[in-house]
Parts: sequence; C-alpha cells; structure tokens
Amino acid sequence: MRAAKDAEIQELNEQAQRSKALLENKIRVLEDINKKINDQKESANAINERLSTKLSIQEASNKSMTNELSTLHVQMEDLRNEKAATERSFHQLQLQLASLEHSNSSQEKAITQTEAKRESAEMISANAKETLSRQHVQMEDLRRRLSEAELEVS
Repeated sequence: MRAAKDAEIQELNEQAQRSKALLENKIRVLEDINKKINDQKESANAINERLSTKLSIQEASNKSMTNELSTLHVQMEDLRNEKAATERSFHQLQLQLASLEHSNSSQEKAITQTEAKRESAEMISANAKETLSRQHVQMEDLRRRLSEAELEVS
C-alpha cells in the first residue's frame, strides 16, 4: 500500500517536475502571457501543498499503524508465552491424571484382592465353625456314650 502511495507520489512529483519545466520554457518563450503562467504556477503550488498535506497525513497514519502493529506483535508474543505456559500446565495435569489413574487402578486391584481374601477368610471361618460344631456334637455324643459305657461297667 505504501509502495503504491509512494509510486503515486513519485508520479505526481515527476508530473509536477514536467509541468514546472514546461512552464519555465513557456516563460522564456512567451513573456507576453506571463500572468497566465503565474496563475498556472500558483495552481501547481496549491496541488503540491495539498499533496504535501496528504503525504503528512499518510505518514502520520503509517506511524500510527506501525505503533499499532508493534503493540499487536507484543500482544501476540504474550499470547504465545501464555499458550506455551498453558500447554505445559496441561501436560503436567495429564501426567498427574495418568499417575492418579494408575494409582487408582492399583488401589482397586488391592481392594479387589483384599475383598477376595476377606471372602475366602469368611468361608474358611464358616467352614471352621461348621467343623467345630460337628466336632462338638461328636464330642458330646462320645461323652454321652462314655457315660453310658461307664454306667454299664459299674
């Protein structure tokens, strides 16, 4: 965009130079139309002034845009840094999550094993109680028979 403006300005400057040279030649050749040439010169000066003002405005606009662009670059760099920090944090959280999942899995396995051992122990305990109960019944039966045998012997 600036190149186009610069080209336009260059073209206008070259055009102004050609006009000025033409006018200078006419001044030397046609002194009888001096007033007309002076009017044209004033017109050319007004155009130059207008172009100069336009150029000043464009330069101020360019400077403003350059400052804005610099600000945007700084903001973009800040966003890149923030993104990188967020990605690092996200990665850390993923690692922590994986660690927790592994820990939970290990704890679940341990709980399952403990539950299986508890159930096995309950079955063993129930079997032992049943065996003890049968042995108690057998012992009572043997005592009774012993008492009967002692009574028969005496």
